[in-house]
Amino acid sequence: MTKSLYCFDHLIMLKEYNDPLSHSHLQKHLIFSLDDEITCHIEGVDINAKGICIGSNVYHRVISRGKRIIVFLIVEPSKLSQSISENILRGNDYSVVSTQYMNRIQKTIQTHNADIKDIDSAILSILPVVDCFQKLKDERIDSIIEIITKSDSIDGDTLASIQNTINLSKSRISHLFKKELGVSLSTYLMFEKMHKAFIGIMGGYDITTAAVNAGFSSSSHFAAVCKRRYGISFSNFKKDTEFIIR
Repeated sequence: MTKSLYCFDHLIMLKEYNDPLSHSHLQKHLIFSLDDEITCHIEGVDINAKGICIGSNVYHRVISRGKRIIVFLIVEPSKLSQSISENILRGNDYSVVSTQYMNRIQKTIQTHNADIKDIDSAILSILPVVDCFQKLKDERIDSIIEIITKSDSIDGDTLASIQNTINLSKSRISHLFKKELGVSLSTYLMFEKMHKAFIGIMGGYDITTAAVNAGFSSSSHFAAVCKRRYGISFSNFKKDTEFIIR
């Protein structure tokens, strides 16, 4: 069974990859083999590597031959995505992860014995990238996140509660979010709305009930946002997947 971890700025999947046809995503990819090298067919070139980063909108195909791999899908826009562009891709369509990093990553995976939450945190700490929630400097952002997290549903009342508590305008709050997390307030609210819908579904509610309770107008609205954000339909998320929330 595939394990998937849903995070603020990325999705991580621990799986045996089913070699798809050549395709592209809006999201950047980080792909790591838990075993030997995999082959990535990228823009007409075959690259053999244990780890590779692939940029947005770059056609690729992963040929793993049944090997276990870890796949990160990086949400756009985010500070994590920006950090990957600056520190790993550096203007290229793809970049092979160095042996130095891969040795540490594979050792970390073995140490954590496939605990996907620990693997996620460890890999982000090894790579030269930004983990947004470890970099928060403005205490008001912590307060806003707490309000959003404790809300049962994301709607107009959520924003009103934030503005009343923080005593700042919507535009100012959104500016703070953009500065600290790399996304606007509206983007973060949509993330948290999806988060609450996922929790509801995991808790046994049907998709429609969970989506509406979280603040979506319908299950189709929820499915459309999920597809747009990660490039993967929710039905594919759910199929043979153990879904975990960070």
